[in-house]
Amino acid sequence: PTLIPTATPTLIPTATPTPTSSARVVIPASYSDSCSSGGAVPNPSSNPGLVSDCAALMYGKDALRGTASLNWDYSVNIASWDGLTVADGRVTRLWHTGWSPPRRLNGSIPAALGNLSSLEILKLGADLGGSIPPEIGNLSNLEELHPRPQQAERKHPYRDRQPL
Repeated sequence: PTLIPTATPTLIPTATPTPTSSARVVIPASYSDSCSSGGAVPNPSSNPGLVSDCAALMYGKDALRGTASLNWDYSVNIASWDGLTVADGRVTRLWHTGWSPPRRLNGSIPAALGNLSSLEILKLGADLGGSIPPEIGNLSNLEELHPRPQQAERKHPYRDRQPL
């Protein structure tokens, strides 16, 4: 008998897309403690998500504002903070465009904004520097992304992420 070699199908592995987002930023507990006790979050025990949002914003505040002035303070109710919308106990919008100095943001986009899990709209002005951090890719509820840093890398981690 003669053996005739047959072609056996070979499976070729394909690359598995991975998301471009990163893990959440670990924020020191002191920020949550200050948000809970300073008046920024009313009824903090009933609003743990808002306490978390407050901590993320305060953690990234100095990087974001640069030399601009913001009224974000532990003694001010977070619903009254410049450029924020709070709905259903969470920060849903961060909107800082078209403001004139000294309130125009001129820092950089902090990675901590990626912890704002209920954020739907992120609009920041054109005076920011740096790049868009990959943690922004964590924002699964984000519907509008308009950060326009002057010298930012133009890849948007949320919009350009690969499907799982």
